[in-house]
Amino acid sequence: MTGPIDNMAIALTRIAEEAERRTGTLDLSNLRLQSLPEALFELRHLRELDLGNHKPWEPGTKPNQIDAQRKRLECLASLEVLSVRWSDLSSLDLVRSLQNLEQFDCSGTPVTDLTPLAGLSALKRLDCCVTQVIDLTPLAGLSALQRLNCRSTKVTDLTPLARLSALQQLDCSETRVTDLTPLAGLSALQELDCSKCRLQNLPPSIFTKPSLKRLVLYASHVPGVPPTGILSQKYYEDCLDRVRAHFADLAMGSEVIVDIRMRSLAVERSTPVIETPEKTLNGFSSGEARNAGMVRVLCMGRR
Repeated sequence: MTGPIDNMAIALTRIAEEAERRTGTLDLSNLRLQSLPEALFELRHLRELDLGNHKPWEPGTKPNQIDAQRKRLECLASLEVLSVRWSDLSSLDLVRSLQNLEQFDCSGTPVTDLTPLAGLSALKRLDCCVTQVIDLTPLAGLSALQRLNCRSTKVTDLTPLARLSALQQLDCSETRVTDLTPLAGLSALQELDCSKCRLQNLPPSIFTKPSLKRLVLYASHVPGVPPTGILSQKYYEDCLDRVRAHFADLAMGSEVIVDIRMRSLAVERSTPVIETPEKTLNGFSSGEARNAGMVRVLCMGRR
């Protein structure tokens, strides 16, 4: 009969093996440690460290207890990848000393404040989903940031992201975000997930963005867009092509309506309409009429 698993012994074995092999990577995830082994802090060469919990939904799962010793992690200054996901970590103050950090996962923790991340100029990927984070302002200067997951947080404003020119992927689903216009200038943005958000609108500067390859809007509220048939019908379903087609159809419909009103007014005034391959009004194409300000006047209808 197998006895209870000694997770501390497993952790110490893995640490000893890494001390000998010096691969730069150490996995202490899912061990439900009550404290961090003293030997961990001697591995100053580590580049990747996983202290997280990858199966928080499983019955009986407990997080690694690292909060009481979090400041001790400051000595691991060579870290480039650090995961503390679903641990008991309550503050990010330890990362101020980790200037080489490129990937950081603090999802599912009691963290509320991202301020300690403000000076991490090398940070490329951040996952802070399912936390109590409200303000993304500390990220405003992280010009290397490529991927951000702030799903299921209390975030309301994406303005701090407006100048993150390297940002490629953003998940702000299940947040209180309503305005996507701060993302208009992000020329590298490839993937955007706003599922379960009540958006004010869907700006053309977003869905026509040449770089955008994937748009997810599951259970989202978007004025003027039918939720059925256009928006995502399930989690993570890409609806970008349908959204683009929808707005293209609306634009075509607008052109037809404008042209009909222009023709109707021309007939009423006995003004000849010249037939050409392009619909015209007194020699103006519909586009020229719009540019000249004629459409705005004609669409007012009869006086």
